[in-house]
Amino acid sequence: MDIKHIHAGGYSARINLDRGANCISLRHNATSAVILREPPESYELDNPFLYGMPILFPVNRISGAEFEFEGRTYRFPLNEEATGCHLHGMMHGMPFKLLSCDESSLAASYRAECGEYIGFPHSFEILIEYKLSDEGLDKRVTVTNLSDENMPCLIGFHTTFNARPFGNDVE
Repeated sequence: MDIKHIHAGGYSARINLDRGANCISLRHNATSAVILREPPESYELDNPFLYGMPILFPVNRISGAEFEFEGRTYRFPLNEEATGCHLHGMMHGMPFKLLSCDESSLAASYRAECGEYIGFPHSFEILIEYKLSDEGLDKRVTVTNLSDENMPCLIGFHTTFNARPFGNDVE
């Protein structure tokens, strides 16, 4: 796994570039707070929705795995058989290209040509930027439509916070 580490302002983070540039760990070092639910040390991510802040594109359940936008029908793989829906896309599992990384920040992108990503009929690029400071984590996401037609942008995150970030002694 291609996992990068950044730290600044008393915080540290790990970003998994192989799995959607997912921030799989965010900690406040001075208080030993584990802010996000973290995967096991082996980095095995059997369920990407259990750890970090995986990107969802397209987000949510799409009934019948299709919808219409500006007179065009968008069809996706049916990946939730029980409900007959397409659920959350596959961006959370896509490898992102590292664009820059220093001690406190990281930028990575995913680029797809028309039809290359789950049949999505647009060329596009998703840029994810992370920056740590005294104030915590700043995450910015930019989606750029590289096609000639308007593109629906259905994006979200499945952030999993640690329910007890300061340890078991907190009530």
